[in-house]
Amino acid sequence: MAAVAAVAEAPDLAGPPAAAPWDPALAVALVELGARVEEEAVLDDLLADLGPGSR
Repeated sequence: MAAVAAVAEAPDLAGPPAAAPWDPALAVALVELGARVEEEAVLDDLLADLGPGSR
């Protein structure tokens, strides 16, 4: 998963995490790691999820 790789190089979490209604455990995990994942760091994976056959 790209987000896991991105967290290794992610900037520190500043403030409360954004809500992630599609994955409630995500915000908890990011708080525990003290990191944030920028969309740009995982953009290719996000776009691939939106592509044909992603559902």
